[in-house]
Amino acid sequence: MQQIVFFTVRGTSSAEGRANADAFRSRFSGCDTTAALISEFPSAAFKNIGRLTLDDMDDEMRGIVESVPAGGTSNPVTTDEAVTVFAVCSRRDFEDDAVARREVEQELASEEGQRLSRRLLIEVRQRATIEYR
Repeated sequence: MQQIVFFTVRGTSSAEGRANADAFRSRFSGCDTTAALISEFPSAAFKNIGRLTLDDMDDEMRGIVESVPAGGTSNPVTTDEAVTVFAVCSRRDFEDDAVARREVEQELASEEGQRLSRRLLIEVRQRATIEYR
């Protein structure tokens, strides 16, 4: 996810920032082109927020990006100093937490099983004796 901010000059209306945000949104084609596209807007900056789940977000931000599809941008959010747009680079939807939890549990169980098998193999090798007849 990326955050794109269009700064407004103090004492002026946010109409210019809003117009820049709308122009950016209409030309946005994906997160890999953000740096090149943002260079065309002198009062804009962006940062990669990273990977987030909806549970990691506060209620306000969740409401903004929840309906944005992968490769899309949110509606502009206007504040006193700037107009902000969020870009969703990729999206992975879980039906609920149970699916995500199950995947993590399987991965952890696999790792634990590998550690246990290595420990048992070492123990068997240490206790092994060779009998000559």
